[in-house]
Amino acid sequence: MLDQDIIGRVYDSNNYGKFEVVGKCGFWPENKAPKIDRYVVRFLDTGCLMDATYDCLRHKAVRDYMKPVIAGVGYVGSRLTISDPEIMEFYKPWNDMINRCYNKSDRDYKYYGALGVKVDPRWFNFTQFMMDAMFLPNIEKKMMFPGIYQLDKDYLQLNIPKEQRIYSRDTCIWISSYDNKMMMGYEKDDGPSSGYFGVLYKDGSWQTRINGVTYGRFTIPEAAANLFNYIRPRLTHYFNDVILYNNVPVIPYEELSKYCVGSTTIREVGGDAKWYRSGSRPICFNDRLNPIDPMTTGNK
Repeated sequence: MLDQDIIGRVYDSNNYGKFEVVGKCGFWPENKAPKIDRYVVRFLDTGCLMDATYDCLRHKAVRDYMKPVIAGVGYVGSRLTISDPEIMEFYKPWNDMINRCYNKSDRDYKYYGALGVKVDPRWFNFTQFMMDAMFLPNIEKKMMFPGIYQLDKDYLQLNIPKEQRIYSRDTCIWISSYDNKMMMGYEKDDGPSSGYFGVLYKDGSWQTRINGVTYGRFTIPEAAANLFNYIRPRLTHYFNDVILYNNVPVIPYEELSKYCVGSTTIREVGGDAKWYRSGSRPICFNDRLNPIDPMTTGNK
């Protein structure tokens, strides 16, 4: 078919609506011209420009990368290979973010979109999201330990009601799963919320949890929050990147045993060891986790 019979013609694509052939790809460097002619097409719905061979035009196999196909708002934005492992590390959190906020069938929608959490329209475009994500805080650790670092919108917006929060390049950071779990108690999505970092309600008690380990069980959340403040600085390791401190009325550590559940043992910091009996595993204020060395432990 002659070029004049193709250019200006409107075709139907298989899944992306109508497109018009607006011209022929040209201006190729010497000896670099493709063996098969390629044409420039413009999708009528989005205005997206793509190039395609005549066979693709004839078989309607042209894709609109600007068409919102993820939860009605998200689109890829460019010709990327999503299956590429390095790209997938960014596509998965982007896809989860879009679905949580705009897909009513998503299991987490009730904790995000239903409450009013939104995504900056700039990030509806995955390509734009991936470019911005490369400049978010802690991107170096995200690249080194992709399985540990997660996209977080809450840390920089703790002073804003959850229903007013937004995912954007100005409000998000990469945060480790260790820090993220310690933040969950502050405003837990399901179950009682303690209002404090590192404090969760489980098995009938308020528990102090730091980096996945339980250090005490108490009858009131304030006691668990105080224990967190006392010992968390001693337990900081390589994957703890954010400052977490509970604004809680001070309970002297000697008095924490009054609120313990079961048989927790509390060891006084400094001086001779003094043990206060109450429930669960021992709490030792002098204990210190060995800092995790990512060069030796690897990314698990």
